[in-house]
Amino acid sequence: MIVIRVTIYTIIIYNYTIMDRFYSTTLKKNVQRVNKTRVKSLFGKGVKIWLHPCCMKFDNVWQQPIDIENDGSETFDQKVNGFMYYNCDSKRGRYPSYFIEC
Repeated sequence: MIVIRVTIYTIIIYNYTIMDRFYSTTLKKNVQRVNKTRVKSLFGKGVKIWLHPCCMKFDNVWQQPIDIENDGSETFDQKVNGFMYYNCDSKRGRYPSYFIEC
């Protein structure tokens, strides 16, 4: 843990690692977290992508990951914006995390 102390305010920064590859018990698959630029290129190739709010655990009771595929009805940005409008907020996370099967 990295702790930075300032005289007036106390700022605590936690150094944590995000598991890039893991087994999802809800999907029954091995998944990998990837960045947005890689997901855009994979979306164009027709790979199934799962979206999940960034501050929530992937396997939880309250919210399941939502999958998107390139079916030609909407662009990648339109699907992500729709997900963010309904699923992202100050408690669950302001942006989505992107996952693919590995």
